[in-house]
Amino acid sequence: MRRFTLGGTTCVIGGPPSPAGAVCEDTTFARARVLNWTAGTVRFFTIQGPTAAYISPAGDLVALTPGPDTGFDGTSRSFIGLRACGWIDDTHVIAGGDAQQQPRIGNVTTGAVVPVAALGLCAGRLPGGL
Repeated sequence: MRRFTLGGTTCVIGGPPSPAGAVCEDTTFARARVLNWTAGTVRFFTIQGPTAAYISPAGDLVALTPGPDTGFDGTSRSFIGLRACGWIDDTHVIAGGDAQQQPRIGNVTTGAVVPVAALGLCAGRLPGGL
């Protein structure tokens, strides 16, 4: 039985959901909406165009990756050359492989980026359990 529907023709989901909800791109305006699990709008923020949008587990931040860099809604924080593909927790994003396919972790609080001693690409939300 379907309980809620998130998104729609004028609100295209921009990335994977988190325990906090999901982000959709409002096709009527140049903005994105943070939606909770009852399909209510939590907040809006402007975007420059279509972009991948990853909502943090608590829903406080959204990582936006319109190109090779990552920015965060409502802040001036960004990671140049780090294209996030998900959240590990509320302060750490994971980025898929660089040219050598080596994943990296970005600390949103400190701005530090640490390579991971592994090879691979993003394939799911960390941690699981949604």
